[in-house]
Amino acid sequence: MPRVLQSSIASIGSVLLQNIMNSFGIDVVTAIVTAYRIDSLTILPIINMSVAILLPSVKWRRGSWGL
Repeated sequence: MPRVLQSSIASIGSVLLQNIMNSFGIDVVTAIVTAYRIDSLTILPIINMSVAILLPSVKWRRGSWGL
């Protein structure tokens, strides 16, 4: 799928989802935003640790292969 089409579909989906969430009222929107922030706080350290572990091993392999 072309990148422009994929990006357009994702953007349209985000707008539709935001409209649905907004129709429930401010309390629901606040709860969803809070849940997203808690999710970000829990997942970002895991992603950062995996990148920190992965990058040196990739560099080591390139060095040992002479690339």
